[in-house]
Amino acid sequence: MPHSGLISEDDAEGLGAEALRRGRAGYQDGRMGKINERIAGLEERLRELKAQQQRSSARQRTLTSRRERREDTRRKILLGAWVLSQVDRGAMSRESLWAGLDQFLIRSDDRALFELPLREGVNDESSHRGAHESTHTPRPGEGDHPDSASGAKSNGVTLR
Repeated sequence: MPHSGLISEDDAEGLGAEALRRGRAGYQDGRMGKINERIAGLEERLRELKAQQQRSSARQRTLTSRRERREDTRRKILLGAWVLSQVDRGAMSRESLWAGLDQFLIRSDDRALFELPLREGVNDESSHRGAHESTHTPRPGEGDHPDSASGAKSNGVTLR
């Protein structure tokens, strides 16, 4: 066949196959791009959900801590009320209560609350928690002795 400036049939077939390959590659590249975008979007969503879960867990820990502290405070108030009722009924002497408080209370502000004399040489900074003072009021059967009754209201009982 004479050369007419056009491409031969064989060349046309080769070019067609190449164009087809390029078309498929372009299609696959576009498809892969969409898949990669979807993966990136899902990874971002996963980060958001993990952050939300962390906030929720922190909020739950805070609520649990507040509830436990509120319950502990209530136990201390009730324990103090019970001690005062024992004094009122004569089951415990006022002298015994005051001697116990005098021995138990170390911090100046705690002692001042009960009008006890300040202790010599006590550094309030280092004695933030007294030697016997704990942050937790024992439940029945949990400890040998109760925490301080210093947070209790007197319910009309005069301590002195």
